[in-house]
Amino acid sequence: MDKIPVTGLISPVYSTDKYPVIDPRFGIDGLRSLDTTTEMYNIPLEKRRAGMVVGIPSTPSNTVAYYKLKPEGNGLTWSVGASNNWDGFLTSATGSNALPIKTLITNETITVPTNYEYLIWGNMVVGASGSFVNSGTTYIINGVISTSSDGTYSGNAINFITVPTKFYTTSTIGPNGTTLTHNLNTKDITYSVRDGNNIVTVNVETPTTNTATLTSTYTFSASITIMG
Repeated sequence: MDKIPVTGLISPVYSTDKYPVIDPRFGIDGLRSLDTTTEMYNIPLEKRRAGMVVGIPSTPSNTVAYYKLKPEGNGLTWSVGASNNWDGFLTSATGSNALPIKTLITNETITVPTNYEYLIWGNMVVGASGSFVNSGTTYIINGVISTSSDGTYSGNAINFITVPTKFYTTSTIGPNGTTLTHNLNTKDITYSVRDGNNIVTVNVETPTTNTATLTSTYTFSASITIMG
């Protein structure tokens, strides 16, 4: 590669000049900002260096998705236009502009880089023009991941985790009383929970006008609070 020696710093004529003297998109390596991932995929090979970082405007608005160029080797060869040359790097957002909880991926690509972990609670759908690339490790708690329309999933297998959940319901205790039965070979666990800044104890509550009978065929530890 031919080189032109530069013996001093490149600078504007005046410090107040508003015109830039360089544009990173025309250089090699470095951090640069482009408008679309397609522009990033099409960066010429001569302008690439492993580890370079590119920022792309993302969804929702006022967020930026960053990508880094993977090094060649281990079966990977750089190719102009190829999306697998790039890993998701990080997302920059604060306050109301932060990315929301993802339950539906559309019109964007979510990439879990190698050696990174991604945690999902509940179901996730990869929908229209969406893509989920799992190059790292992804865990789904109490849910599944599915695709619809032209949404795609690729990469490593998902790790599914099921966490037992205690469901509850409310009902009216009738004039003749209501029996709450704790079945054989089951365990119910109550524990302290946070109510605002206060820690409160979980109890069974019944109004004084009616009665409730608490029975157990195994092990039960709780209390009844009389209201009123």
